[in-house]
Amino acid sequence: MNDWLYKPGQSGNPAGKPKGTKNRKTLLREELEKDGSALAAALKAKALEGDPTCLGLWLARLEPVMRPRAEPVEFALDTAAPPAKQIAQVIEAVAAGDLTVDEGQQIANMLRQLAEVRALENGGDDKADKLIEAFKQMAQSERVRG
Repeated sequence: MNDWLYKPGQSGNPAGKPKGTKNRKTLLREELEKDGSALAAALKAKALEGDPTCLGLWLARLEPVMRPRAEPVEFALDTAAPPAKQIAQVIEAVAAGDLTVDEGQQIANMLRQLAEVRALENGGDDKADKLIEAFKQMAQSERVRG
């Protein structure tokens, strides 16, 4: 080993930053904490005047990010039916306009995952592999038809 390269307790770069030196982000954060309110007020005023740069900064940095919120959906699903039949019901709901394509896809994915978990719980790997293969074949046939 190269013991001469690194010795315990000795810096690999003795000419580097002295201990306790603050990095630029820390210094900037401290400055913003001092004058942050005044700076935010000035930025907001410019944004309200129509300055596109200030408006962009305000929206990107000071307002919380808007996240999409999904609404609950209702449609008839026979939970006792086999997974293929349940997914067919989801497809029918999409075709009838009761669900969007994205909603249908999300529900079908959840049904697939539930079926995979149940298959693993009830029969081990063989059943799970068969089920996964059946879903892959079904998805492939849907792509060919669609």
